[in-house]
Amino acid sequence: MFYCGLIYAHPANPKRDYARSMEYLKKASEGYAKGAFTEQANVMLSIMKENKELNRTVERSKTSLEESNRLIEKLKALIEASKKVDIEIEDKKRESVR
Repeated sequence: MFYCGLIYAHPANPKRDYARSMEYLKKASEGYAKGAFTEQANVMLSIMKENKELNRTVERSKTSLEESNRLIEKLKALIEASKKVDIEIEDKKRESVR
């Protein structure tokens, strides 16, 4: 079971499947009390769980960054529009003074 978990998690495996790898590692960890690979399976599982959570955090950060960039672009457009309005107001003030 342990080796199946490693094979499915191996980066060189074109059919890599972390979910299936975790299933095999859980079986290796729980199925054989104090087996030869129980501790290694537990370590691999904890690393894979942490990696999964970090990937979620990265995805949330990317989404947040994209939203922030969209907001920045909207605000830049609003600033430009405000500048144009200010220029028009100043031009009208100058014309009224003449």
